[in-house]
Amino acid sequence: MSRAVDVQLDLEADGGVEVEAVDVDSDEPESSDSRQRCPVCHTPLSVVTTVGPLEHYASPCGCRFVSTDF
Repeated sequence: MSRAVDVQLDLEADGGVEVEAVDVDSDEPESSDSRQRCPVCHTPLSVVTTVGPLEHYASPCGCRFVSTDF
């Protein structure tokens, strides 16, 4: 199965990269339950900021996590 995803990358002044992905093939309205969740506190994610190859910060919760999945 394949799907189209629109990805936006924003470089930040501190050298981090803000990544936002939106599934453009979905016909269903987006609900907070369909968003990926923070691996630390399980809050629905809006944005994940990457500051290194494995270091990420979740938003809106602010949790820091290390993962190769992002």
